[in-house]
Amino acid sequence: MSEDTPTGTGSEGAANGGENDSGNVEDAESVDELRRERDELRVEVEKLHDRPEKRRRMRRITAPILALVTVLIFGATVPAAWAHREFLNTDRYVQIVGPLASDPAVQEALAREITNEVFDALPVQQNIASALPPKAAFLSVPLTSAIKSFVHDQVLKVVQSEAFQTFWTGANRFVHGQVMAVLNGDSQTVSIVNGKVLLNLLPLVNLALKQIQTVASGLLPANVTIPTITVSEIPSEAVQKLNAALGTNLPSDFGAIPVYDSKDLEALQKGVQAFNRILILLLILIPILIALTLWVSVRRRRTLVELMTGFTLVLVLERRLSIAALNQVVDKARPANRAAVRALTDQISHTLFVFTGWLLAVALIVLVIALVTGPYRWAVAMRRWFVEVGHGIVGTASSPKVAGSSAVAWIRAHRDPLMLAGAGVAVLLLLLVNVSFWSFFVVTLIVVLYELIIFRLAGTEPEQEPAGADAAGG
Repeated sequence: MSEDTPTGTGSEGAANGGENDSGNVEDAESVDELRRERDELRVEVEKLHDRPEKRRRMRRITAPILALVTVLIFGATVPAAWAHREFLNTDRYVQIVGPLASDPAVQEALAREITNEVFDALPVQQNIASALPPKAAFLSVPLTSAIKSFVHDQVLKVVQSEAFQTFWTGANRFVHGQVMAVLNGDSQTVSIVNGKVLLNLLPLVNLALKQIQTVASGLLPANVTIPTITVSEIPSEAVQKLNAALGTNLPSDFGAIPVYDSKDLEALQKGVQAFNRILILLLILIPILIALTLWVSVRRRRTLVELMTGFTLVLVLERRLSIAALNQVVDKARPANRAAVRALTDQISHTLFVFTGWLLAVALIVLVIALVTGPYRWAVAMRRWFVEVGHGIVGTASSPKVAGSSAVAWIRAHRDPLMLAGAGVAVLLLLLVNVSFWSFFVVTLIVVLYELIIFRLAGTEPEQEPAGADAAGG
């Protein structure tokens, strides 16, 4: 028994040892499997974590690019929209050129050009030379010059009349309608002579001839009846009327200005049509790009500030470039016509400044709102400052909390400089800007309210705690 026992015990131990080894192997395999699963999960978690980071990084790169593209497209759209609004619309065009009829420089230039046309229509120098004796024929030149100066003065009176200003508006409206008819492919009402598209200015010459006939009938053939010519007549037909009345042989394009060469007309029409389509596309694209840029951006407030800053810089730059370009136009004009060209460029620049001024105001307002409502330290302090001042204005300045606030205390300490500054700004504004009665009334009202507010806030004193309160409390 004693001998069998160790043997049996040994066999059982060996069996148990084998079971333990196999168990350890299975445990090791389970641990390895768990480790593999852990590593796989870790990789998956890292991938999930990297995706937002990659997207965020991509958005940080894409947002500035979209902002730059938006600003560039905005810069191209502004002058295109302004030009389309002012020069491809008859009503807007007439509003630009209409006031020019009352400008002295334009009146002088028109009188000079019309006088030249009149003397082209009338052989004044030949008539004077034939009427003088052969020995006095040399006087025909100075006499013609004197008569031309006289005719110029009479034409200038016509140009300065109210009737001419009415005529000027109607003539320009009709002329612009002709131009738009050409650009839109409807040129049936526009005269084409020798391959040129002509605009009829003959009514201006006809008006001058009627005025000359009343003050210097000797310049015209006897018993001549000046025909009535309207702006809607075809130039060649109007010239035939004048030839029949004056007994002259004027060319068919007399009194008409060639505007376009008909061989280039088709390309010009296609260009205008393409311009209109592109402008519509740009006007639709800008708000979409702004919204897309803000949606992609990680920091939308900063992107909005960048967009508005870019718009502001583009508008300021375009205003300065337009001034330089218009100055070049004036410099290239003939010296005799520079004053009239300056009047025209001033009108054009005025419309451009008004158009861009509204856009500039909107961009600056959005920029200021984005900055003031931001989480910046100075913005938070300024908002708190205005809240304290607002509480004082609405009638709570006497409360200890408001009266002792830093904002009201600062106003109280600087009351006199603030009141003087308000009055000084108002006086400077009234001196530098030509204001109407109602503008003067509004400025005065604002200044009075400003002074009353400063006086009210500065007149409040913080309540003092009674003496001995601390001791009593202790």
